Amino acid sequence: MSDSAILIAALETAPGVIIPLIREVPPEILKRRPSPAKWSAYEHAIHLSQSDVAFRARLDLILSTPEPFIKTIENSTEDEEGAMLDVDLDESLERYVRERTSLVERLKGLSPDEWQKTAVHEAFDHYSVFIMFRHLYVHEMHHARQAQEGLSPLPDKAPDREAWVDLEVNEEVAATWRSFEARVEMGAGGALPSGPLADAWTQYQRVRRTWREKHLEGHPGDTAGADALATAKGRALIRYLIVGDPDSRTLPGLGPDQFSSYAMYYRRQWNIAHNGRP
Repeated sequence: MSDSAILIAALETAPGVIIPLIREVPPEILKRRPSPAKWSAYEHAIHLSQSDVAFRARLDLILSTPEPFIKTIENSTEDEEGAMLDVDLDESLERYVRERTSLVERLKGLSPDEWQKTAVHEAFDHYSVFIMFRHLYVHEMHHARQAQEGLSPLPDKAPDREAWVDLEVNEEVAATWRSFEARVEMGAGGALPSGPLADAWTQYQRVRRTWREKHLEGHPGDTAGADALATAKGRALIRYLIVGDPDSRTLPGLGPDQFSSYAMYYRRQWNIAHNGRP
């Protein structure tokens, strides 16, 4: 089976994996955001249902333009502020299945040369039709995984404040490095929009690059070892930024806003749930 055929099969079966994940989320937390800046499972599902249209438009552009240029798709301010919570979920999931079926049929008709047709993408070092749809698959698996974040107990169901806060903060750490690793997997090396995550992403890329190069200097050709070390160091950086270093009394550098760490934020949520005040 060719690489393109494997990719088509993965895209074809993805809705059958993702939709049950969304349906399994308890209704009382389906629209709950893990933290103010992170989408709920509901919003991840709506976002996924809207993605195929954009990628199909990119396909048309690449195949019809001699030197196509692809711009990064940025989430709208309205979506970041919660607009997707007002979109009907059932209709969106039906649309996801319908448009994925149509997209798969289109992809099955592409020639080998069309799969390799290239474009310039502002966030990718190299981009082609194949890379674009590999990006789509990684993108939706990333959002499916993120939809499972924040499914820990609600604060009013957690009797031990610090245990619950630790659980939530660890979820933030894992969700952030998974998000960054997904960008690495997709080859998206461009800058993020301004904000705390933009600075963290820049640091993350620098740390990965530095440790990868150091490993290859001592172990030429060991790209697997270099990638594993870069990943481990990248994850350590994210934990340091979100948790800080209690031993050296270093405060966290990445939180839900410029005034709070994630630990502070989740302690406030627990206090409100149990005591009626932060």
